[in-house]
Amino acid sequence: MNLNRLITISKKEFSDHITSRRFLLILFIICLVLGGVAAANGVTNYYDALDKYKNGNEGGYLFTPSILLAFSQITNSIGLYGLGAVIGIALGFDLVSGGEREGRSLKTILSQPVYRDEVINGKAIGGIISLTLITLTGFLTVVAVFLIIGIVPSVDEFFLIGVIWLITLLFIISAFSLALMSSVLAKTSSGA
Repeated sequence: MNLNRLITISKKEFSDHITSRRFLLILFIICLVLGGVAAANGVTNYYDALDKYKNGNEGGYLFTPSILLAFSQITNSIGLYGLGAVIGIALGFDLVSGGEREGRSLKTILSQPVYRDEVINGKAIGGIISLTLITLTGFLTVVAVFLIIGIVPSVDEFFLIGVIWLITLLFIISAFSLALMSSVLAKTSSGA
């Protein structure tokens, strides 16, 4: 496997993702869902927990609530409600079957001195970089909204937000990898 060819294919795939309408739609959805709905519900839960802590009501909190309570809604929307799996599948289900096989460009690509695994790995790397950009943009949007409304996480909470982002990214990458595998195995994008 030649690293230069792999990097070239990855760059091409990443630029294809960035310039596609599907990427912009997924980016809009993740920023809207994460930054809008899930973050707003999370902030509401955080303020409710903070009020219970201040009032000392029964069923209240013994310790100061963390902003990570707001991120529980975000992780629920990505993992529990399946948004992360849908995003990963939407980005990878037709990379080989729809993009190359149905477009009749797969034979042209493979007639060049490039190995099949370089094409598949390049597409995977380009997609993973795209997913990293999407999730990082979504999480930075949420943190920016928190800072605008006056919720400032501590250094430990910033670290834990980074861990939540990494776990979210790995979850979406696993769905993307399964979609890429089905795209390689299927003959058409509808079959994938």
